[in-house]
Amino acid sequence: MISVIVPAHNEAATIREAVERLTGPAHSGTLDVVVVCNGCTDGTAAAAQSAGGGRVVDIETPSKAVAMQVGDDLSTDFPRFYLDADIAVSVEQLERLAAALDGGLLAVAPSVTYDVSRSSPAVRAYFRALSRLPAQVSGISGTGCMGLSREGRERFGSWPVLVADDYYLDGLFAPHEKARLTDVTVVVRAPRGVKDLVTRKLRTLSGNRQVDRDHPRRHAVERGRGLQGIVRAEPRRLLDVLVFVAVSSWCRFRLLRGGPSTQVWARDRSREA
Repeated sequence: MISVIVPAHNEAATIREAVERLTGPAHSGTLDVVVVCNGCTDGTAAAAQSAGGGRVVDIETPSKAVAMQVGDDLSTDFPRFYLDADIAVSVEQLERLAAALDGGLLAVAPSVTYDVSRSSPAVRAYFRALSRLPAQVSGISGTGCMGLSREGRERFGSWPVLVADDYYLDGLFAPHEKARLTDVTVVVRAPRGVKDLVTRKLRTLSGNRQVDRDHPRRHAVERGRGLQGIVRAEPRRLLDVLVFVAVSSWCRFRLLRGGPSTQVWARDRSREA
């Protein structure tokens, strides 16, 4: 049995489809799905229950970390996956990820394709550079779907109250203990404009900074060849890298002047249709 924990905050529009994708008749008994609605004000719990599959828990606290801990407390099976409600992943894909955990890995995630079909040229350039960075190839953060073996889950106790839960989790595992599978891919919708991109980037950097301050990573982010390596390998990506550097530098400057709070988890609307 594969455990799947879905923290959901105001996902009434899409949560039913997400639950049905994982608990349909063809997959009866394959997954133990727990949807933890946290601090919802839009009927997410009722929508999840209408799918007729899995277990639905409704808590008042609007916290993804608290929701994942509640899901952990209710789950007993491994491997265990933590799935964002807006990430479309099939049962077959979860089974392939689970097989990698059975093979000895402690943490896995799917590869990511960024949907930039509605994004501005600058945002497209940013994500072309981002997708080539080493951390985007080997790390498990930023995917919206993270899987742990029993041994992997024993690497830490209760979920700390953090915004960047995926960055925290990624830092617990050495490169040889984790992997993004190239044969399992999910789609993450990119922001439309630079303003939305900056808002998302600020949230990510602020959350990562909180982790570095309060829960120092055991293993550093894999840098590899970095941005210079991208340009050396693909000179035509120079403009993409310059856009990436400009956005990242502006966001870091904004944080130095006083960035967004990382104390309250909020839904990331940059991935909405």
